[in-house]
Amino acid sequence: MRKKVPILTDSVIINSFVEKLNRHATIEIIDELTGFQYSHNSLLGIYSDWNRYHAFCTKHRINTLPASITAVRRFFETESNDRKYASLKRYTATLSMLHTVLSFANPIKHRQVRFTLLHLQSQMAGDAKQTNAMTSVHLTDLNTLLSHDKANLKEIRDIAIYNVMFECALKRSELKALSMTDVEYVEDHYQVTVKDSAYQLSQIASVALQRWLSFTGPQDDLPVFRAIDKHENIGLQPLDDSSIYRILRRASDLLQLAENHHFSGNSIRVGAAQELSKQGLKVREIQDFGRWLSPAMPAQY
Repeated sequence: MRKKVPILTDSVIINSFVEKLNRHATIEIIDELTGFQYSHNSLLGIYSDWNRYHAFCTKHRINTLPASITAVRRFFETESNDRKYASLKRYTATLSMLHTVLSFANPIKHRQVRFTLLHLQSQMAGDAKQTNAMTSVHLTDLNTLLSHDKANLKEIRDIAIYNVMFECALKRSELKALSMTDVEYVEDHYQVTVKDSAYQLSQIASVALQRWLSFTGPQDDLPVFRAIDKHENIGLQPLDDSSIYRILRRASDLLQLAENHHFSGNSIRVGAAQELSKQGLKVREIQDFGRWLSPAMPAQY
């Protein structure tokens, strides 16, 4: 294991963790099990992997831990129907780590499992595909869904994020770094400055941003987009990557998209590049607009 996670040897503690994972797994339980060695983002990945594995075992009435060779092979074969091979590789790391920490025999090392993975790898060669784009049509639908009088604070923030990211082709890092000093109201619209480039927002985007800013206040030294707790208190720190990921996935859920069409962290940026291409901009112009270092990136979209 890459992390120095303590391996459990007490059978009582081991059985307790297995019961917790099977009954009601949480990120906190996984954090404790792994000796608080993983970052929050890594814990989210482990948590997601475990939930998929646990759901599979529950559906087929299979014991989860320790896993049998047959169970693991069937899990990988089932997941290969709608998941990329990269996801299967991540599952191997998660299941391997959990079995090792709990002092169970590691099924991933078994030759039958390794043979199954090699077989799936050959079958799924080239299955990697481009990020699903959030298009202008998606954005219009999201504006319709979230721009209503009874929208809660998270909905108000999120629709502002979708609009600003799309119209400025923002990366996640640029969204996090966006400060109140980068936003200016000019006549009847907002202007956003990103790395010395100024972007005039449309009326719809300006209204969405104005609505969010009416709740945040005018503090110049704070990030534009920040976390909101369960009591609808707005924090002071910028959003982290996992929060932005959830906000984008929420858009997929709102639009009721199929799982293989869910948005990722780069979906809005890809969609913005495609929209600019439809408007007749050349690759070099799209590169300048989106602040890409190379024209190869927007060209592949």
